[in-house]
Amino acid sequence: MMTAMLCVENILADTKLYDLWQVNADAEYHEAGPAATEETIGTGLRLVPTRVVAAPELAPEG
Repeated sequence: MMTAMLCVENILADTKLYDLWQVNADAEYHEAGPAATEETIGTGLRLVPTRVVAAPELAPEG
């Protein structure tokens, strides 16, 4: 998103104020989660939601 904002600034100024290729040049992005590992890449498996079973209703006491 920051890259897009700087790109707009470049367009509005009609000159290259910012080098867009230097945005997020850190070794690791601050937005990224943990790095993928061999066990999570290429498994072909996907997470599928499972149905939640409702708790049995209790008979009223009396």
